[in-house]
Amino acid sequence: MPAEGIKLLPREEILRLSEFYQLAKVFVQQGVRKIRITGGEPFLRKDLVGFVGKLKQLPGLEQVHITSNGILLSPFVKDLAELGLDGVNLSLDSLDAKRFQIMTRGQEQDHTLVLRSIEKLLNYKIPLKINSVIQDLNSDEIVKLASLSLDKELELRFIEQMPFNGSFKAGDLIWDQASILAVLKNQFKDLEFKGFNSTAYIYQVPGAQGTIGIIAGNSRTFCDSCSRLRLSSQGMMKTCLYGADVLDLRSMLRAGASEQAMGEAIRAAAYLKAEDGYAAERLAQPSSQSMASIGG
Repeated sequence: MPAEGIKLLPREEILRLSEFYQLAKVFVQQGVRKIRITGGEPFLRKDLVGFVGKLKQLPGLEQVHITSNGILLSPFVKDLAELGLDGVNLSLDSLDAKRFQIMTRGQEQDHTLVLRSIEKLLNYKIPLKINSVIQDLNSDEIVKLASLSLDKELELRFIEQMPFNGSFKAGDLIWDQASILAVLKNQFKDLEFKGFNSTAYIYQVPGAQGTIGIIAGNSRTFCDSCSRLRLSSQGMMKTCLYGADVLDLRSMLRAGASEQAMGEAIRAAAYLKAEDGYAAERLAQPSSQSMASIGG
């Protein structure tokens, strides 16, 4: 969350859950097989669990995942497990409560709430990935965070910091994929590379219950394998995290466009996807937009 906070949008500019469901149907008709609900924080939405239930019943959709900051998640874990939620990505940048508060600009009790959510997710055996963005402030915790994978069935994923200011380059990044991996290999001498999974390079300490991932988000080493589309709370579609909005689906939906027309528009926009994140960023206006408003 940026220090100045984020601009709150008028309610009428934000898609209702029923509208998200209508658009989800269209995306599935176009071949999408996995949907991730993210934010901001998706559990600020009333009846998010009911929305997950509807998505899980959508013909053709194979997986439903959620990305959360974990603060509001704990009370809903049991219901989500019963619905068959396919996985949760949860943010945890520090194991120290005070440092966590500084990094998130949140409340004193938030760290405890996040840890409680992690415990419940593990107890209910919902597949869990913990995301940790590494920067100077928490770089001394790389080994401690990675060690969560030793005795817990989860994937601890380190993510390169991704400033959205239009001027930050991969070479400017101190804690990039290579430097994070160097720390891990120095501590875990027998660390094994297990392969590449969508956006993450996966490693494991032999005998560990979980795995360790590194996502080179700012270095953008996985662009050639990325097939993700992003739909904002305002119904704007992106074909790249670093790119501009490419399609206004809210306007089409509220104007009464048919599912076929919206599907054709989605396919046309997807075919024009930039070659990689650098090309997408060059085409977009430089932005200082926070991940809190783009969506995790």
